[in-house]
Amino acid sequence: MILNRLRAQSIPANQPGLFDGRETRRRSIPHPSDDRLFALAELTRRLAQGLEPLSLIEELTRTIADKVGMKAVGVATWDEKKAELIFRGGYGWSAQLRIGTRISTQPDSPAHRIFVFGKPMVIDDTASDDRLRAPRLLLEQGVISGLVAPIIRNGFPYGIIGAFSGTHRRFNSSDVSFFQAATNLLGSGLENEQLRREIAAVIAKERREALSKLSQTPATNYAPR
Repeated sequence: MILNRLRAQSIPANQPGLFDGRETRRRSIPHPSDDRLFALAELTRRLAQGLEPLSLIEELTRTIADKVGMKAVGVATWDEKKAELIFRGGYGWSAQLRIGTRISTQPDSPAHRIFVFGKPMVIDDTASDDRLRAPRLLLEQGVISGLVAPIIRNGFPYGIIGAFSGTHRRFNSSDVSFFQAATNLLGSGLENEQLRREIAAVIAKERREALSKLSQTPATNYAPR
């Protein structure tokens, strides 16, 4: 399985096309602009308020599309048993790509490369990039250039997020930094949601056990004085 192989292998430091290669060779990487920092701060505030995963995906993908000037941004999680991606939501996609849509992957697809190498990718042209073969469902959306990154939960890739433009783009380091920061927020939000569910499950189990013990306790009859 891909995730098991990822846990066992090392990550190449100079893999071409990754954020730590072609796009970030300069010593000084620009930080996101003030409006982008404000957007990240607002997303962080909403997370602290307990934003649900679907709402988080909707707000975060819309923010990326707005601040980086993207046509479409989407989130998908990995089904390891079937080796497929499951689309979880996003912004700017046609009705053909609905929540729950399954997207098949191949060894040279963007998703496969991301799960194998565990690093984000900059895609100049989804149709002609010789490093990968984009899924037909993606090409039919009319997207060209893009940024794709793994969503990390509990230290391992859980899914991917992709942001795509409808024209040829050259992304600068500020674009990349903002996209990665937003992706990290999404991973943190999913970790927090998982933790909330685990705590709720423990509380519910303890409550059921307490009620079960109470129901098994024989009633005490008190005789009138």
